[in-house]
Amino acid sequence: MQLESNATRPSYSEYLLFSCSVQYSLEIRSSFLGSCFLNPVLCGGDPVQVFQPSLMFFSCCTAVQSGGVLLGSSTILPCHIITNDRLSQITWQKTIKGKAPNDVFLIIQPKIGLKYRNENDLRFEFIGNVNEKNGTLKFSNVTLKDEGSYSCIFSLFPSGTPSRNSQLVVLVPPITNLMDHTPLEGNEEVPLATCTAAASKPKAEVRWIKGSLEGKVREELKETQHANGTTTTWSNLLGKPGREMNGQLVKCVISSEATKEEILETNIQVHFTHYFCYWCTLFTLFIICLAIFCLVFGHCTALWKLPV
Repeated sequence: MQLESNATRPSYSEYLLFSCSVQYSLEIRSSFLGSCFLNPVLCGGDPVQVFQPSLMFFSCCTAVQSGGVLLGSSTILPCHIITNDRLSQITWQKTIKGKAPNDVFLIIQPKIGLKYRNENDLRFEFIGNVNEKNGTLKFSNVTLKDEGSYSCIFSLFPSGTPSRNSQLVVLVPPITNLMDHTPLEGNEEVPLATCTAAASKPKAEVRWIKGSLEGKVREELKETQHANGTTTTWSNLLGKPGREMNGQLVKCVISSEATKEEILETNIQVHFTHYFCYWCTLFTLFIICLAIFCLVFGHCTALWKLPV
């Protein structure tokens, strides 16, 4: 008997949900469904001839890419068995949030072929071969609602209904943003910049590279979990805005299982008043007030001799 070689590896762009598992099941069966064991006479008085070892080999091996499937991408649901038993049907069922447990959504039969149950979800494409006892599916455009457990069940005679259970985990990359606050110069601690990683699954990690501001500023982290299982993470960079901070470069580093590490950069902006401009403003206001006083009270010559 030949055992199946490794299953075809998916392309790198496909994120596979299943942990690789190979299982052997050795079953002892009787040509008369076990009755010979109880009554050797039925077998011509030689019960030794009754037992015929049957080796069944399951294949559910594919490369695991980042531990899950990227939102909106495609993946492979592999299920293959090698056995001499007769196959009557391959059944696919799933257990996901909002649906009844073990919901049968697809059946594959040797003569009829693929048949959808309840609804025709055309995102499932049969790419296996019934004659080879291969019930592999391609699952396209995966969403968060698809996350859950998927089972492939073989109806075999006489061994029964062996199955493979696999867990689908959906990854969602974060929506990133870096915002400057441009505070006024002062002695109170205020936000200088905010880095956001929104609606990611699992939650993203956010940290700062502070450069020359190391020790002068601190980080404040906040998180919000959403009903669909995603998480939004905010990280505020706090400090007392001073002139020495103006123009200093800081970097926000966002890490997530669903995407590559991303680095956002900004220069801290602090508004501060120049003393020269401050005194210029006061002097200008003084001249304006003096002119108004002269025009209202008519004593301009006593205070200031204005040119005619």
